[in-house]
Amino acid sequence: MKTTKEEKIKYCEYCGNTSESMAKHTHHIKSRGSRGKNIELKENKIILCAECHAKAHAGKIGRWELIVFVAKREGKTPEQICEIIGLMVDKFLPKDYVINAPQSKFNGHSLDEVLQAYFSYVEITETTLWERAAILSGLLESGLKQKNLSSLVGCSPATIREQVRTYRAFPEESMRAQDMSFTIHRIASKTQKPEKWIDSACINGYSTRQLEEAIKLETGGEEIRKSAQLEKAERAIRMLKEVIESDNIEAQTVIAEEIVELMPLLKKAG
Repeated sequence: MKTTKEEKIKYCEYCGNTSESMAKHTHHIKSRGSRGKNIELKENKIILCAECHAKAHAGKIGRWELIVFVAKREGKTPEQICEIIGLMVDKFLPKDYVINAPQSKFNGHSLDEVLQAYFSYVEITETTLWERAAILSGLLESGLKQKNLSSLVGCSPATIREQVRTYRAFPEESMRAQDMSFTIHRIASKTQKPEKWIDSACINGYSTRQLEEAIKLETGGEEIRKSAQLEKAERAIRMLKEVIESDNIEAQTVIAEEIVELMPLLKKAG
């Protein structure tokens, strides 16, 4: 049940956008990648519209600015917010903690600036996943068969299928949640309403496990079950090919005999 303040907010806390059609994203001031029990505290969350959310991840909206907004909302000082969410370092605020490392290119920079740089590289990693998925999708669209593409790029057919399905569910960058990983989008893409579930993940701050549980609760787990069965089928085919291409005659004979018995069942199922 939704009980925290930020879950009741119907506008962008940064720019004030109140449009009913606005997609509201829950942004984590201290990155979800940092983990820890304070990540999901209301003091670590702020509701942003898609545009402000993208700016926050691009560093165009500073973290300290967001902390000030949250502090005002919660009736606390910015320093108290930093203490609660675990951003204080030796009693210094990240923006006041200066890096003293003469051999580092970050010497003299604030800790806040360095952390922003670090997480920007994390986001670059996420971006490469989307770009790779876009390439795979294009190659399949061009007529290449999945099994041939698998051999060419060194990825399993299951991995290709998952990445392509995820990309095709969210082909435009504006459709993706900046604060959510490719994995979260991949889970949402398994459903019939991927955009609905990615919005739900943003609003509720779901982890991958929580999103899967929410989908199972609403759909009875049918969509995830079908996806899992397909993965098992692809895995079974890969294992069969390994045995068939080996020199183990006894194992090959067992497979041949079982396939003969299974064929009637497969034809009936088809």
